[in-house]
Amino acid sequence: MEKLCGMEVTSCQVSRLTSELDAEFELWRTRLLPEIAFIFLDATYIKVRLDGAVRDCAVFSAIGIRRSDGKRIALGVSAANSEAEPHWQPLSTRSRRVASVFRIGSPLMSTRVSKPP
Repeated sequence: MEKLCGMEVTSCQVSRLTSELDAEFELWRTRLLPEIAFIFLDATYIKVRLDGAVRDCAVFSAIGIRRSDGKRIALGVSAANSEAEPHWQPLSTRSRRVASVFRIGSPLMSTRVSKPP
């Protein structure tokens, strides 16, 4: 840990900081969102250690385009064991006031999920 952080870090310090980060992340996750014109959903796989074994884990991201200025905004992230449809639900229902949604599987493919009002 000293090599990674440049100083000695105890397990108690790591636990305390993790707890503080959890609280900050919860505030970010539940923040009020601006009006979103489009949402792009994507997933990528990373290796994680779970119960002593290395497994693939899908990390989902939702990026919105603000209706007011067209700028991108991170709406949410989550992780699950696969890209099965139920795992997308928390991200796709997170946004309120959404005009149109595009689900992106790769830069070459997009499928309209809902139409604009």
